[in-house]
Parts: sequence; C-alpha cells; structure tokens
Amino acid sequence: MPEKSQTSAIKYSRDFAIPEDFPALLRDLTREILRAQPADINKFAYEYFLKMQQDVAMTQATEEEF
Repeated sequence: MPEKSQTSAIKYSRDFAIPEDFPALLRDLTREILRAQPADINKFAYEYFLKMQQDVAMTQATEEEF
C-alpha cells in the first residue's frame, strides 16, 4: 500500500506544458552554477535571472530606439 505522501502526490498530479525554451534555460543555469560553485545557489539563481531580465530589457530598449 502506498504511503500517504505518495497517495496525495498521485491524487493531485497532472501534466504541465513545458515551454520550448525551458530545458535550455535550465541547462544554462546549471552550467553557470557548476562553473561558479556558489555557496548560495538560490541567491546565485536569483541574480542570474535578474541579470538575464535586465539584458532583455536593455536589448528591447535598444531595438525600440532604431
């Protein structure tokens, strides 16, 4: 008989659509984590995605100027 936690997980499980670029995004983050070996992975990931967001905003602003 499955444990209660397994039963709950099965009861509420559902399939989620995975965005096309998600695997590449996770691969790139993982590569940078392995390179940097940060003490705080959560902080590193936050700063990584914050920089990525800033880069996208900068690119969009530059494209709008032209």
